[in-house]
Amino acid sequence: MESPEGHGVILPRRSLFFYFLIGLLAVSLQGCGGGGGGGDSPTRYDPGPVAVPTGLAAAAGNGEVALSWPAVQNAAAYNVYWSTSPSVDKATSNVAQTLGTSLIVTGLVNGATYYFAVTAVAAYVETAESAVVPAEPTATTPGLVDLDGTWNFNILASGHDACWMQGQASISAGAVTLLSFLDSSGNTVPPNDLFGTLSVLPDGSVFQGSPTNFSGALSNDANRGLLVGTASWRGGSNLIAVFQKRISTTTYTSGDIKGVGGNSGPKFFVYNQISSGSVQEWEFAVGKLDQSSGVKYIGFASSDYATSTFPATTSFTTASYYNAQTSTLSICQSTGATCQAGDQPGTVTESQPTATPPAALFRGIMSADKTIMVGTFSGPRTGEYALRVYQIVNPLNEDYSSPPAYDQSKPYNAQKVAVGPAVFSAHGVMELTNASSGVLSFSSYSDTIGGGMPADSYFTYTFIGNSNKTIAPALGAILTDPGSASYPPDPTFYGKVSRYSYLVAYTRTEANGDRSLTVGMQQPQ
Repeated sequence: MESPEGHGVILPRRSLFFYFLIGLLAVSLQGCGGGGGGGDSPTRYDPGPVAVPTGLAAAAGNGEVALSWPAVQNAAAYNVYWSTSPSVDKATSNVAQTLGTSLIVTGLVNGATYYFAVTAVAAYVETAESAVVPAEPTATTPGLVDLDGTWNFNILASGHDACWMQGQASISAGAVTLLSFLDSSGNTVPPNDLFGTLSVLPDGSVFQGSPTNFSGALSNDANRGLLVGTASWRGGSNLIAVFQKRISTTTYTSGDIKGVGGNSGPKFFVYNQISSGSVQEWEFAVGKLDQSSGVKYIGFASSDYATSTFPATTSFTTASYYNAQTSTLSICQSTGATCQAGDQPGTVTESQPTATPPAALFRGIMSADKTIMVGTFSGPRTGEYALRVYQIVNPLNEDYSSPPAYDQSKPYNAQKVAVGPAVFSAHGVMELTNASSGVLSFSSYSDTIGGGMPADSYFTYTFIGNSNKTIAPALGAILTDPGSASYPPDPTFYGKVSRYSYLVAYTRTEANGDRSLTVGMQQPQ
């Protein structure tokens, strides 16, 4: 179903199947000991009364609006309605359905005022609409004001000072003040040569002079909530830093990290990872999340292994050093539930519950739009330090029936870090021509070893498939390089375009044998 007021997330209004699905989900969430009564009493499947949502907040961006609201007790899902008329109602407005407590409505017209409301759904019941909130999408030029706020950061350093660093920072008028800090050696006092004062250019590029020659890129999402940068550090080391802005109106729930089963199926994810220290490699993996946030890996590739399991096989094999087929994700919810010591809302942990003690495979932070998770950690091999970027492939359950339209018409400000024979970092501007296959090329490029412009890469979208659900290439936006008549194949190239197109990440083995991770942020145009 199409609409001139937005695209990519519009569904038939109040789908009967959706309410049937939510009824099933409410049953599954009830658990073994929940509910009163026995036998066939309908109250056994009723999670309880559900209230009208309150506190709906809207952040307008370039052609889109990011919405968020507090979780409602007993709600199994939410419907978001919007219109260009202040009278937002269920009968005539556009609608999108989500299990989480946030949604980004894309394909809107800049300069037009849109009106939004949200309802809560439990079993076969939908509440009345919340209070209506207006928002006007606008194309704005990035500036220092976009950096103001509190940011979580994850840093991976390579070379002779290999380590990871993480914490929180406050940025005001470009000046960075570290609020908390931890590194892989357990130090809680940050180095004094890490960050200084940042500046922002109109194309979203971010730079810093001393103490480090930091080059970065700001995301073009509605919150401008992601900053990625690289720098040469302490002579023979290089680092890549990922900052994620804390958005006070964002709430996190268990629905952000689990599938719903049934026709809407699992929630798929991919990750790109780079490791430094004693292990210098890249990794790429594809997995899915079930209704209990259980993880099943269905594909894996690494620079350390001669045989890749992606995308041909349907199981996670012993080629991975994790040597396990399943793990579990948990998220620190905004209500404080399921939080470990030191967690903040949005902290995501992947662990092996069957290990003794339970083994944490990853800990990171989820973005405000619920599509990206970033973390640094010490790997299972002594002296291994890693940075991992997760991307949720289908954050909305309607992504199966209404695949998103990826916008690759704008250049990406790219940041690269490489480990191996020649440790280096780089930045430049790259483009991905065409929507599903084409050429990845750089129009400008500079690195810390004086290297030349990277060769063009041919790319195509590859499907995600397994025994119970397949995601088409247009939905998954998984980048591989099969080659063409003009371009040789690159079996080491694996990447992903983000759900809202503002980010692309890929890993590969360079011509000199280095392993690299590149993260690009789409320029605002």
